[in-house]
Amino acid sequence: MYTPSSRVMIPNLAEKRPSVQVGDVITAWISDDVYEYEGFVHKLEKDSLLVFFCKNFHSRHPTSQLFNVAFSFNRTAMRVMHKAVDTVDLEVVFPVPGTKNI
Repeated sequence: MYTPSSRVMIPNLAEKRPSVQVGDVITAWISDDVYEYEGFVHKLEKDSLLVFFCKNFHSRHPTSQLFNVAFSFNRTAMRVMHKAVDTVDLEVVFPVPGTKNI
């Protein structure tokens, strides 16, 4: 079960650096802790993200705790785009001048 109550502050997010999208995976950890927590980007804001983490994450760590974070790319959106390119009818996209395409 995930809860959408974690706000991750990220400078320059509005300039798309880093490029983060809804659904991307975020991994958070503390240097001296053996646990890594996986969350999912729920909402993008100007300089922050709202992230779903498990309830266990919130009960173990106060909201002021600083973490190391890493982002992983969500491949689903890219796979859908590649499938669209693979299945497109090129005669419709790039018609031959002087022919009718219906």
